[in-house]
Amino acid sequence: MNEDPYRTDGGAVAEVDQLGIDGQSLAWRKEFTRFDDEDRKRLEEISSVIRSEADRISETIADHSIAMGTVDSAGAERIRQQINGHVDEMASGSYGKQYYEKRAKAGERYEQMGVEPSIVIGAYTVHTEALVEGIAADMLEEIGVANADPETDVAAGTVQDGVETMVERIVSTVKLLNLDQQVAVDQYVKSYANLEEDLERRESIAERTQEMVAELREATEDVQQASNEIDSMTSSQSESISTVTSEVSTVSATVEEVASNAQEVSSTSDESAEFVEDSLENGEQAIESMESVEQATEQVSEDVEALREGVQEIDEVVEVINDIADQTNLLAVNASIEAADSGQTGDRFAVVADEVKSLAENSKTEAKNIERTVTQIQEDTEHTATSLETAIEELDESVQMVQETVDNLSRIEDLVSDTSEGINQVAEATDDQAASIEEVASMTEEAKRQTEEVSDKSEEIAAIADEQFELMDDLETEANRLTEE
Repeated sequence: MNEDPYRTDGGAVAEVDQLGIDGQSLAWRKEFTRFDDEDRKRLEEISSVIRSEADRISETIADHSIAMGTVDSAGAERIRQQINGHVDEMASGSYGKQYYEKRAKAGERYEQMGVEPSIVIGAYTVHTEALVEGIAADMLEEIGVANADPETDVAAGTVQDGVETMVERIVSTVKLLNLDQQVAVDQYVKSYANLEEDLERRESIAERTQEMVAELREATEDVQQASNEIDSMTSSQSESISTVTSEVSTVSATVEEVASNAQEVSSTSDESAEFVEDSLENGEQAIESMESVEQATEQVSEDVEALREGVQEIDEVVEVINDIADQTNLLAVNASIEAADSGQTGDRFAVVADEVKSLAENSKTEAKNIERTVTQIQEDTEHTATSLETAIEELDESVQMVQETVDNLSRIEDLVSDTSEGINQVAEATDDQAASIEEVASMTEEAKRQTEEVSDKSEEIAAIADEQFELMDDLETEANRLTEE
């Protein structure tokens, strides 16, 4: 019955972790080397021979290692112990996983001791030579020719010579194969060392790559986040700039309208100033005219007063005429009386008296007419005088009002002049402001254009960041694959 390659002496399943050898791999190795249960039995049959050669094998290898300068005496002692243990395990008859786990641990100890793989492999020639010689001696012993005298027992001598020759040929063959094996193993070791260095380098590169990927991912995330924030900010800024542009356009139109209105007001102010100036001149002329009228009115008043006095004198003359008329009438009466008394002479005198009486009556009538006329003239003169006094008072008030108006117009002229100057300054400032606003509008349009460009660039950055994420995922996958291979 074939031995279970998965079982150890204790019946438990073990793994050679250091070499990655599992039960299936071990079975394949045995199958490839054609090591089967018959081989195990044969080894078990010669286990005593194997153990008997343990000391000779360990001593030979230790002494040879010292002679070759590969180890010191302390190392040689550890080699003896390793080999004695190995030979004893070879004679155990159990070659499952536990056996190879011990062999793997022995190899690890050789490595810790600084023994090169070629020395360990080369030592197997000593194993082979000693064991083959021991096995041959045991075989000669078994067939009863071990102690035969070749001179007396030709057949026994022939067998001894044949076995010895076979042992020598086997050992020579094993030595050659061992040399080949050493070279092959050295190449494998070298390749493995290179592979291990390459793996370490790849692991280092992969780790560094993963670190860089992590850093790049973090930086890319920051860039993406910043890009998103910039995109959001530029969108908001673009909207704000659009609003500002609209407001600037509105303000620009308003400023232009204000400038136009200011120019119109300035022009109106200039016209008002001219009008006020003309009004001042007219007011001054009105004052002069009123003063002339006042002087003329005063003169008329004086003339009316003189007329009043003349009328009073006429009134006095009328009274004298009335008195004369009365006296003449009285004289005519008396003359009539005298004429009546005088006869014919008196008739003529009566005629004269009648004429005188008639004249007196006419004089009295005319005097009454004159008196009525004088009375009417007095009334008219009195009314004219009153009207002139009122006119003079009103002229005084008008002159005062016109003077105040002229003064106000003078002040208005000053204010209009100041206002006109201020409006001109406002107009100039408004023109400058309009120009500045146009420049601001132009700059705002440029800022809007640049903001849109920044927004476009932000979108490009975000797209590049997405591509970087994809590349980092691929790079991280490759880095992981490097560490797994």
